[in-house]
Amino acid sequence: MIIWESSRAADSLATMIRRAAPSTSALLLLLVLAGCSSAPAPNNIGNDAPAAADAAEDVTEALVAANHSASWIDEVVTATKTEPTRVEITTTIVDPRGDAGSVEGVDAVAICNAAVATVAGVEAVAIYEADGTTFAGLRPNDAAGCVEY
Repeated sequence: MIIWESSRAADSLATMIRRAAPSTSALLLLLVLAGCSSAPAPNNIGNDAPAAADAAEDVTEALVAANHSASWIDEVVTATKTEPTRVEITTTIVDPRGDAGSVEGVDAVAICNAAVATVAGVEAVAIYEADGTTFAGLRPNDAAGCVEY
């Protein structure tokens, strides 16, 4: 009789576990997800450590001010320093997709050269035309300098 009762208790326990398993899984998942956060972890390296420069820096005003009389200045929409050594410039230029040396290509190269001369530490520049594609710029460590590609 004792064996039958312990077997019955074991069956009841197994049934309870099977019924609770989906709830328990959901509860565990909820607890795991509650521990996740979209906020960045605090920087505990040291109080005097400089903050990382994650935000892009708008350098449009500096580029325009330094080149206010250039023939291409009205083609510049924005100039953004996306990394310490990289600038991306959006323009109203529409490249005719002809041979290198078109008026549009010459303007794009001039804008690139102006960015290199104006924005400190720049090693890479991307010139974007009106449709968002890039066709001129400066690639890092490229001895050719600013070119149409």
